[in-house]
Amino acid sequence: MTGRYSSEQYQFLFDADAALTAHETLRLRNQQVLLYRTKTIKAGNTLELEIFPVWDTANQVRIAKALRSPEKLRWQNEKHARKRFVRKANANFGPEDITITLDYADEPLTWEQAQKDIRNYLRRIKAYRQRHSLSELKYIYTTAGGAPTGIGDTLTRIHHHVIMSGMDRDTAERLWTHGKHPHCRRLQIDDKDGLAGLATYFFRQRRGDPTPADSSADIDGKLTSRQHRRWNCSKNLVEPQITSSDHKISRRRAARMAVDMETAPREILTGIYTDYELADIEIKTSPYVAGYYIYARLYRKPPPKKAEKVPRKGGAQCHQATQGDTKPRRHVRSAPARTKPKSKSS
Repeated sequence: MTGRYSSEQYQFLFDADAALTAHETLRLRNQQVLLYRTKTIKAGNTLELEIFPVWDTANQVRIAKALRSPEKLRWQNEKHARKRFVRKANANFGPEDITITLDYADEPLTWEQAQKDIRNYLRRIKAYRQRHSLSELKYIYTTAGGAPTGIGDTLTRIHHHVIMSGMDRDTAERLWTHGKHPHCRRLQIDDKDGLAGLATYFFRQRRGDPTPADSSADIDGKLTSRQHRRWNCSKNLVEPQITSSDHKISRRRAARMAVDMETAPREILTGIYTDYELADIEIKTSPYVAGYYIYARLYRKPPPKKAEKVPRKGGAQCHQATQGDTKPRRHVRSAPARTKPKSKSS
């Protein structure tokens, strides 16, 4: 019996750009690939597609497992974590919300004290919103800071990046009480990318450049890496909508997109997701396993603009004459006037 072996957790193997001929695509399509699974992620006005092969033999899984390494898994986990961060931002925040950067005047500062400061700041924001009958606070934040010696918990250049529910910006800045004047502004939502640019910048700030010396928290919860890692969010954030299908993208359609990347992806994907436009796409192959990995990002089409009505001649006068008359008028045909019969002369 034919098995089903997903390649989703082995995306690190698909690292070669797809520049395929029709013959190579036919080989990849038929070589131990049962079907292509489409994972759909909706977050705000963005739609992401992850299309990956499902193999029909366990041999492909054995090859993939043999090629795993700590470096490749770290790279894949980092990529997935960044996507989750960006998707949460897109799913929960819009142009009415704000972003603020919180700096310190006095250095150095311990990491534990920095975490206490940001939590206290968010408590003050929450209390202010409750006093002024504002909506429940939503937030997501990252904290960046590096140790100059590479070890220990005395840090420099600590700062926080926060995205949170909209409110008065002067008040949001005033409630930060640790020195440097914070910078607050309204979110700028890109039609195609949403908050991807800003959220990606914040996410990378929380880590700095990954190096072999980077490590996560130890058993006691103390971070000892060159760049401390931290991001957090409120519990009331909604999750992106994630669905999966084995029938939306056939092997033939996947092959068309791999061969003709200029026109086929737009034609195929916008034909399936009619309310969206294609923003970008990447197709990767692997020299080790069969199939190819397709990642596409789409954005929701803006609503069509309503055409302005051209007033008819005398339209303004008719509008003034009928203004305030809400009942429809019925046209009543007038009856012919009755004539008095002539009296006969006697």
